[in-house]
Amino acid sequence: MQRRWTWKWNHSLLTLILAVSGWLNLYALNKEGYGNEYYAAAIRSMLESWHNFFFNAFDPGGFITIDKPPFDFWLQAASAWIFGFHGWALFLPQALAGVASVFVIYHLVCRVFGKAAGLIAAAVLACTPIAVAVQRTNQVDGLLVLLMLMASWCLQKSIETNRLRWLIAVGCIEGIAFNTKMMEAYLILPAIYLTYALVHHVAWRSKLVNLIAMTVVLGVVSFSWATVVQLTPANERPYVGSTTDNNEFTLIFGYNGVNRLTGDMSVGASPSGLLGHEFVESRGQGFPDMPGFQSTQSNVKSRQGGEFGAPPNGQTANYPYAFRHFEGTSGDGGTIPPGVSNGHFGGGGMFDTGRAGILRLFQLQLGPQIGWLLPVACLSLLPLLRNIRWRKTLTKRQLGTVFWTGWLIPVGAFFSIAGFFHQYYLITLAPAIAALTGAGLVRMWNDLWSNSAWRFYLPGVFLIAFGYECFLVWHYPAIRTVLIALAVLLGFCAVLLALLRRRSRSARMIGAVMGLLALLVIPGYWAATPILYGVNGQMPAAGPANASQSRLGTNLGSSMNDNVSQDSALIKYLEAHYRPSKGSFLVATLSAGDAEPIIIATGLPVMAMGGFSGQDGAMTVSKLETLVEEGKVKYFLLAGMGGGMGGQAKLTAWITAHCKLVPQSAWGGSNALQADASGSRSSAFGFGFHGMGGGTSLYEYDASTTS
Repeated sequence: MQRRWTWKWNHSLLTLILAVSGWLNLYALNKEGYGNEYYAAAIRSMLESWHNFFFNAFDPGGFITIDKPPFDFWLQAASAWIFGFHGWALFLPQALAGVASVFVIYHLVCRVFGKAAGLIAAAVLACTPIAVAVQRTNQVDGLLVLLMLMASWCLQKSIETNRLRWLIAVGCIEGIAFNTKMMEAYLILPAIYLTYALVHHVAWRSKLVNLIAMTVVLGVVSFSWATVVQLTPANERPYVGSTTDNNEFTLIFGYNGVNRLTGDMSVGASPSGLLGHEFVESRGQGFPDMPGFQSTQSNVKSRQGGEFGAPPNGQTANYPYAFRHFEGTSGDGGTIPPGVSNGHFGGGGMFDTGRAGILRLFQLQLGPQIGWLLPVACLSLLPLLRNIRWRKTLTKRQLGTVFWTGWLIPVGAFFSIAGFFHQYYLITLAPAIAALTGAGLVRMWNDLWSNSAWRFYLPGVFLIAFGYECFLVWHYPAIRTVLIALAVLLGFCAVLLALLRRRSRSARMIGAVMGLLALLVIPGYWAATPILYGVNGQMPAAGPANASQSRLGTNLGSSMNDNVSQDSALIKYLEAHYRPSKGSFLVATLSAGDAEPIIIATGLPVMAMGGFSGQDGAMTVSKLETLVEEGKVKYFLLAGMGGGMGGQAKLTAWITAHCKLVPQSAWGGSNALQADASGSRSSAFGFGFHGMGGGTSLYEYDASTTS
């Protein structure tokens, strides 16, 4: 009877945690616009044909691909096919994956460390700020984490049952994860190999054979899609985006592989191929100290004491939007201290990822996203591993600790030294932190009631963790008092109830729950901020400092249809002059950033000649001449200074020499799509990467005007 009551109580709490996760991930999802418009345009294109669907085409004409593998986008396309092409339909697979991840980690931790540890791990993962932020967008990282957890579950089943088929399943699922975000999926391979190697009930020869079999399956599944792409003749498939040689393996091992570690952000064409679509899509508005990039006063808008608050150190013009999630003051969050991000990367690394080093994850740039309970996870390793004797057989819990340690350390080490990543990549650390926090707190709680010296360890860890959380939240004056006071109150009540341990076991349990809530209340608030303020789909991040960025990002996204309606003169002009035929394009642009809104609004073929950054090697002058002679491309949209560097300069020169400029009055250039008084581009097209400082010009190819 008691066991049945415990089962109901246990699953009731899990249901509550899943409900909280569902609310954080799904509530008001329809207000997030289209998220990352680069990916949204690709989904619109994939819905146009099976060819585009399979090859992950960016544009409906199948000219070029996006820079990620297809699995998650196939799910997004399926969701959009079922529910219609809406932003929330694109986000739905990731949001559901986030809830499923909470469920899976509960079972992973519960089976090894017990129900209490599983519940704590589930609660921690559900309240991880960067996880919630990412899972409310069309970025692929939420599904990646779910697949990594499913592979971990299969590994656990393989160890428990000693059946090869479960280990083969690990290779299959990890291969699918690879086809979700390439090399990042492999970050947990050290944990998988090490854990299986330490299993005592499998002979070494069998271990070796089994691991080789798993590795073969992993390789086959991982590289199957890329191999098919490469075996397809180049003229029968889209050009591989983010490369200069049209090779999917270059994308895998280069831009999405080694370059992430070394910090090389070029796609190989020129230094101006620089940052990848995640940065392009962040609509950066100027990069001081980088030639050719200048901000404008109009881009800054009212940030000087206006709605978005004042940038730190009085900066205005030279302040990039890409880093505004750590900008000065926000409506609700308070002030970010100088040096976190000040328009010159704040000494904290590009993309606000802090300075490389052993403490990088604890710094102000990354700590509020992933690091709230990282001290607890790290300090849990000592009590969890203290009884391990490497010459003796490892217990089930010790083996579980080895696995999660093997997840935490390599992934944490990578992000501590990597030169090129974004804050939202840190979601891959969240499961290890959650699992070790759950297992560690339960172990330390049991030690607290023993007579050993370890009974003092939990209070010490609690104080360290609480102090670190106060340190992080202290930089937000508008909310720090309330959050710290609430956490202190919960902690104080937890201590009082714990002191009643001899009189009431239930009071002690309530005290334990309140102690956990004391640690979760601040990160829990951070996790709720994407709902409160919205989230930037291009560069997801959580926290009150995102209020200004999210409002602008949400406005650009959720009002996309309204903006296109208001500023649709150019699109209407192009549609009126478009004569559909096989292989024809509505218009050609220099970069994906200029093509995205047109694709989203019309679903018609728009050619992004230079891919997402404008610097891919997909188009040459000779190819362009052939296309225009065949009547497949007639109009060209040139935005700002985008054609001023690298191979794009030659394309721009040919276009301006052989095409006539369409008067702005002919296509409604008096609206916000043309350059404004300061030369910046705005409206439905957002803050275009190549629109900085130059406006928009439309060119028409007319054979009669060429010699």
